[in-house]
Amino acid sequence: MEYITPILTTQRLILRPLSVEDTQEMFHNWASDAKVTKYLTWAAYQYEHEVKERLRFREKRY
Repeated sequence: MEYITPILTTQRLILRPLSVEDTQEMFHNWASDAKVTKYLTWAAYQYEHEVKERLRFREKRY
């Protein structure tokens, strides 16, 4: 089964699937912060390469 994630666009916001190109921003803006990830199903990332690997995995599943 193939999943297609729609891109939703408004005047002020674009919601789209994450991609490997988002690695640095994701890591530095929120994915490495334990306060932000406290209630998620995974712990804060320690290294940027971990985020990249996770995003590669997700891209394959999109």
